[in-house]
Amino acid sequence: VEETERKRKETEEFNDLRDMLWEEELEAKRAADAHDRQEKQSRMRQEMMDANSRMMVTKEEMRRQEAENEARLVNIMRAKFSADEAREREEEEARRRYKMQHMGAIAQQKEERKQMYEKEREAEAAARDENAQREDYRKQVIQEARKRLLEEHASKLSGYIPNKAFDNQEEFENFQRAAAQY
Repeated sequence: VEETERKRKETEEFNDLRDMLWEEELEAKRAADAHDRQEKQSRMRQEMMDANSRMMVTKEEMRRQEAENEARLVNIMRAKFSADEAREREEEEARRRYKMQHMGAIAQQKEERKQMYEKEREAEAAARDENAQREDYRKQVIQEARKRLLEEHASKLSGYIPNKAFDNQEEFENFQRAAAQY
């Protein structure tokens, strides 16, 4: 009887120790899982902050480039206007001299003015076309960079960007496809 009682107590004690060990392991696993979740959340938050910082740097660089391009175009136009004004002053002076010196050259001067006007109109039209092409190219570059950035960071930004942030339905669908790939 004593032997049976002793074996029963040993079995109970063994079972109690096993249960305590199991509970400690379970608690340790829960703590490790909670720590892992917290680390993952912290990592994701840091990745979002890094992506946001990179996006801000990119936007600032684009703004700076746009400002430089605009300043360059303004300088080009100012130089063109100054050159046009100087040329017009020179032409007017030449016309006065020619009129005073040669009354017979009036018809020839009219023809020269007409040709210069046509050339200037063509030059202005060419400049307008070139400026329009530059603007189209700039918009295309910006759109491609925007598309590339959205596709690169689609998985990180998915769920955080409102639908109104997209320029059109096609851009939204491309973003969704890119987010789904990751």
